[in-house]
Amino acid sequence: MKRALLIGSQIQGLTGVHGDIELMDDALSKLGFDTIPSIEKNATTDAIFDRYRTLIQDSGPDDTVVVYYSGHGGRMRNPLADQDPTLPTWLQYIVPTDADDRSNGRARCVLAEELSELQHQLTEKTTNVTVILDCCHSARMSRRRGALPKATQLAFPEEDLVSRWTEVRARHHRTGDGNLHAVRVVACSPDQSAYEDYIPALGAQHGMLTGALVPLLTDAGGTITWLDALELMRNAVTTEQRPDVEGPAERLLFSLRTRDAVGVLPVRVENGRTVLPDAAIFGVARGDRYDLRAPGADILVHDAIVDDFVDGDAVLRHDGPAHLPAGTSAWPVEVALTRRPVAVVPPGAPRRDELAAELSDTAGVVPVEAGAEAFATARVEGDHVFLLDGGGEPLNAQPMSHTEAVEAVRKLAIAEHVRTLPSGAGDASLPRDVTVSYVRVLPNGDKTEISSGDHLHVGDRLFMRISNSSNGQRYACVFDIGLAGAVTPLTTSQPSGVTLAENETYELGHDWRGGIPLVWPETLPKGAPRLESFVTVIADLQVDRLGRLGQRGLTRGHDQNALEHLVTDLAVGTRDVPRLGSVGGVRWRVERFDFLLHPTARPTADEPGFEIDERPDPSLRSLTPRGTTPPTHVSVRLKELTVHNNLAFLKSRVRVDAVVITAAQTGDPYRASTMRFDRIGDGHRLPFDDVLIYDGPVARFLDIAIWVAKDDTREADLADLLVQQTADKDVAAAIVTLAALAVAAPAAAAVAGGAAAVAVLVRTAAKVLTALQGKSIGVYRTTLLPHQAFGAVDGVGRHPAQGLIKAQDMSFAFEVIAAPTA
Repeated sequence: MKRALLIGSQIQGLTGVHGDIELMDDALSKLGFDTIPSIEKNATTDAIFDRYRTLIQDSGPDDTVVVYYSGHGGRMRNPLADQDPTLPTWLQYIVPTDADDRSNGRARCVLAEELSELQHQLTEKTTNVTVILDCCHSARMSRRRGALPKATQLAFPEEDLVSRWTEVRARHHRTGDGNLHAVRVVACSPDQSAYEDYIPALGAQHGMLTGALVPLLTDAGGTITWLDALELMRNAVTTEQRPDVEGPAERLLFSLRTRDAVGVLPVRVENGRTVLPDAAIFGVARGDRYDLRAPGADILVHDAIVDDFVDGDAVLRHDGPAHLPAGTSAWPVEVALTRRPVAVVPPGAPRRDELAAELSDTAGVVPVEAGAEAFATARVEGDHVFLLDGGGEPLNAQPMSHTEAVEAVRKLAIAEHVRTLPSGAGDASLPRDVTVSYVRVLPNGDKTEISSGDHLHVGDRLFMRISNSSNGQRYACVFDIGLAGAVTPLTTSQPSGVTLAENETYELGHDWRGGIPLVWPETLPKGAPRLESFVTVIADLQVDRLGRLGQRGLTRGHDQNALEHLVTDLAVGTRDVPRLGSVGGVRWRVERFDFLLHPTARPTADEPGFEIDERPDPSLRSLTPRGTTPPTHVSVRLKELTVHNNLAFLKSRVRVDAVVITAAQTGDPYRASTMRFDRIGDGHRLPFDDVLIYDGPVARFLDIAIWVAKDDTREADLADLLVQQTADKDVAAAIVTLAALAVAAPAAAAVAGGAAAVAVLVRTAAKVLTALQGKSIGVYRTTLLPHQAFGAVDGVGRHPAQGLIKAQDMSFAFEVIAAPTA
C-alpha cells in the first residue's frame, strides 16, 4: 500500500502552498499513492497531529509512506540554552493554519522534536518512509522574495513551547543523531530561508523545492536515487537556498532498493571547465580516472581524467560534450587512494600469490610479506583465509573465503583512509577555532573528561562536545571508525555537516539515551582491547555527501548487541560551491580521537581499605620521567614487620600475603607471595629478613598491597588462590589489560585502564583472603611510578628511608632495588 499525507499551510502572505499540494497530489497519485490532502481546517495544529497519528496507525510493514509539508517554518531562541550551552540554541517548528490563535496560552505549532517523534513511530511500522519539508528552518520564515512576516505573528507563548519541547525531549529518545530509516528531503539549511516564486514551466507560484522535485517524480520514476535527485534539484532552485537529503539517500525514489555508488562525486561545469568541486578534501589526485554518468547511471563519457586543480576544484579532461546534463556524476575507474600494505602469509603457501593478486587488483592495497609494517595480515590456508588486524588480533572466528577476505581488507583499507584523513593545507587550512572534547558518563550520572588514548569498555557511554569560538559558522561531521573497519557517520541529522553558529556548542550523545554507547560487534572475537576512533571533519562551508564518507557499519543503538547496516558503502562527494561571489574552496580541519575498547564491562576501581594507603593522586600516573631513566627490572623485599598488638591474632599462627602488580612486557603482570609465622606476641618482630616478594621486569607502575591474617588452618597460598580466579571474566580481562598496556598503550591510557585493572586484582586478592579466615587486615598499599624510579632512587630505595611504616597494630619497612643495566 502506498500512502501520502500532504499538509499545506497557506498563511502569512504565502500564495503557492495550495498549488504545491495539488501538484504533489497529482504526481504521487500517478505513482499509485493514496493521497490525503490536508489544507485550511485540516492543517491546524490538532489536525496535523491527528492525521499523522492516523497515518501511523494505518501503516504496515510493507507500505510505502510519504509525509509532505508546504508552508512556513521557523525557529525561536531556546531560553534554556542560556543556562546550559550544550542544549540546542534554537527551537524549530512548522507553522499550522491556526498559528495566530494564542488562546489558552498555547503555542499552536509543531516542534521539530514532535515531528521526529512521529516520524520514529512511523518508521517502527514501516521503514520505507520519505519526509519532504518545503519550508524555512531559520528565523526568517518567508518563502517569498522580499516578504518577511511580522514579529508578532511568530511570538508564540514561550512557556508552552518550552514545556512541550522539554517533555518530548525527555519522552522521545532516538537511537542516533537522525532516523536512519527515513529519507528526509529539506528545502534549505537550518539557518536559511526557503522560497516560493513563479515557475514558468509550471505556470504558477510554487515552492522552489516542490517545483524542482515534481518533474523528477514524473520523468524519472524509480530510476534515480535521492542523491541524483538532490543534484538536479540544486541546479533548479534559487542559489539563496540549499536543499539537502538526509538519511539513506542512496535509495531509489520511494523504494528500499539502493544503487551502489562507491566513491561517486558530483560534477559541475563552471567557466567552461568540467570540475569536481573541492575534491581535495577527499584526497582526489591528478591522474584519477572517472566515468561520467547521467542521472540513472547511463555512461556519457569514458575515462575523464583529473588534469589540474583550481581553487581546490579538480579539473577533468575528457573527450565528451562541453555541456553535460544537470545531475551528472563521476564514477571512479581508477583513483589514487593511498595503497596501504597488507601482509599475506605464509610465503609459498598454496593460493597465497592468487590472493595477493586479488587484493592488489580489488582492495586497493599493497600485498607484502611478513615482517613489513602492515595494517592487516591475511593468513592463507588453502581455500580459507584468516584475517588479523594491525595488532595481530583475529577479525573473524570462522575462516573466510578468498572473496570474503578481499572485501574485508577493502573495508579495512577504507577505514584507515578515513582515520588518517588529513586536514586542509595552505589556503585550505582552517584555524583551530573549534574545540572538540569528550566526556564519559559515570555510574552516578556525573561526567568526567577523557583524552585520546584512554582505555574504554563496552557499556561506557560518551558525550562529544563541539564548540565554535570563531566569528563565523562552522560545519562538523563525526565518524566512528569501528573495530573491524566499519565507518559509521554519527551526525546523520545533517549529512553535509552539523551547523555551528558563532559561540555555539553542539553536544552529541543525547539521542542515544544518555550518551553514545560503546559496543563490541557480535561477529568479532573477544580478546585484547582494540583501537577505535572518532574522526571529526570541521569545515567553513557545507560539504555535500561528506556524511556518507563511510561504509556498512555498526549503528549505535540502545541495545549493545543491535547491529544495523548502513545503506551506503563508501560514498564520497563534495559540497556545492557558492555560485555567487565564490573566491575559493572549502577550508577544513580534521580532529581524531583514539581509544582502546575492551570487550568487557568497565571494572570498578574501588578497592578494600588499608590501614596505610600511600598511593599518589591518580593524575600523577600520567607523568613522563624527565632527566632520569626508570629501571626496567626491580626486586622488592620486605625488611621487617613487628606486631604491636596481638589481639587481632590471639597468638595464632600468622600469614603475611603480598601482591605486586606491574605492566611488564614479559611474564605475568603480577606476583603473589605468602609467608607464615608461628604464634606471635606483642612487640614481636616477625622472624624474616629481606623476604623477596617480587623480582622481575617493571613498566608504567609498580603497585604493592600487603595483608596480615590468622593462619590456623594453613590454607592455600595467595598465588594458588589467584590462579583459581583467572577463570573469572573480570580477572581475565584485567590480566589482558595489563599485558596490553605493556605493549602499546600510551601513558594516558595507563591512568584509566591500568588503575582499574590493578583494582580488580587487589580486590580479588582481598576477597579470597577474607573467605579463608573470615578476616584479613589490609596493612599497606602504594603505587610507585616511573618518575620515582619505581621507588629505587639511586639504585636502592628503602621505604621509609629511616625507621618503619607504622600502622595501627604493626610496623614494617620494604626496599626496592633496581637491577644493574647491562
